[in-house]
Amino acid sequence: MKNIVILFITVFWAPSFVHAQTHFIDFIDQGHSNYRSGNYSQSIIYWDSLFQTSPSWFNNTFGVLISEAQERDSTAIAFIHQYSKSNLESSKVMAPMSLYFTVRDLDDGLNYNQLIAKLSAKEYKPQETNSSSANTLLDSLSKVRDDSYYSALYYTATFLELQQKVDFSQEQQIKWANTLQVINRNTNEQRFMEVKALKKYLDFVYKTAYYHLNVYPEDSLFAVNFSPKDIKDLSYFSIFEDSTLNFPSIWDTKKEIIENNITVDKSKYLEYGALNVSSFPSMEHLNWLKSLYANESGFESYWIKKSQSNWSSFPNEAIMASYIDSLSSSNQWVVLDIWGTWCGSCIRELPTLAEMDLQQKEMLDHPIKFLTLSYGSKDLDTFMDTNSYSFPVMEINKETIKNLKVTSYPTTYLISPNHQFMILPSFSNKVEMIKLFTMLDW
Repeated sequence: MKNIVILFITVFWAPSFVHAQTHFIDFIDQGHSNYRSGNYSQSIIYWDSLFQTSPSWFNNTFGVLISEAQERDSTAIAFIHQYSKSNLESSKVMAPMSLYFTVRDLDDGLNYNQLIAKLSAKEYKPQETNSSSANTLLDSLSKVRDDSYYSALYYTATFLELQQKVDFSQEQQIKWANTLQVINRNTNEQRFMEVKALKKYLDFVYKTAYYHLNVYPEDSLFAVNFSPKDIKDLSYFSIFEDSTLNFPSIWDTKKEIIENNITVDKSKYLEYGALNVSSFPSMEHLNWLKSLYANESGFESYWIKKSQSNWSSFPNEAIMASYIDSLSSSNQWVVLDIWGTWCGSCIRELPTLAEMDLQQKEMLDHPIKFLTLSYGSKDLDTFMDTNSYSFPVMEINKETIKNLKVTSYPTTYLISPNHQFMILPSFSNKVEMIKLFTMLDW
């Protein structure tokens, strides 16, 4: 339901696309209504039309049926199986889902040859081959040419199911992980901004498999680092809402390795711990890290330094640098919020950030400076006066937005005194996150 709301917001603020979006909505309505009435063939035609004209709309709305299939709705699963056997363009994104749901519903304890036989009996035909050898499934995956994220995600989910269900040799598991890495590497991350985080997570999944298979040391697993925004972006994919799946937890996997090895090399694993907490920032996690740090002094400065290990230098954009430098001092943290009066989410979180700014001004050294940039706002002065906002705001143009690589609104940067930055995820408790990374309270 959340995704559908997002679609209607898009219609509201992008009137130049209303005509095209009317067609998209019609495709969605017809796709759903024909599906509900059991007219699968007609429903598939409408979904395929949506896929070919707007993959993003397809991605957002077809997720309702995928969620139903993940909840073991037999109608949704049957529909996906039939869809995958069609000759339409979008059937290629159904094939990995069809395979996953087929494998998921097989009995446990099969050997690999029995698995192939069961798949054949269920009329699942691996692409480009009808062979029933033990390598059929893997051979078919090596020929995958679809660059959508569906292939990497659902073939990986299939791999994790196979690890639980099948007498899976180490050699076969390594071959699968190698093949899946190639599929993931070839996934197109330009269509949806969240796919970059997904590709990173799937790389972590393969590194975890290699680690448990004694192929690579844990260092390769910890080399896959996540920002809080990455973790937030992963929530976009409904498959991770299913607690019965075998996707490894980033936090729990790394935490277990750290706790098992902290006495072997405290410095090394403490640093890994700091990176893990910076991916999943919370006071509970920070206290866990502090307990590993034990009674040594200097924890706050250690945390601030290590938590910024994967931060980037803030873009040295001339106008931006002048704006920030003129309003902040060299020893201040800066919270830079990019927003617009047209953005509902921006307006909803501004009071909290404005209140933080007022509280900061009451502190003796004013350690955090709150600055904002407005893009595309109408009647900005009136908006500021009506809401009694006193924080600085500068209007910026599309070129500055491009230079800052802004892809969503609001975008909030936390910039350290040494000009390193991170993006605070939307729909998170940004003030608590600011307190945690700065080790300041007010």
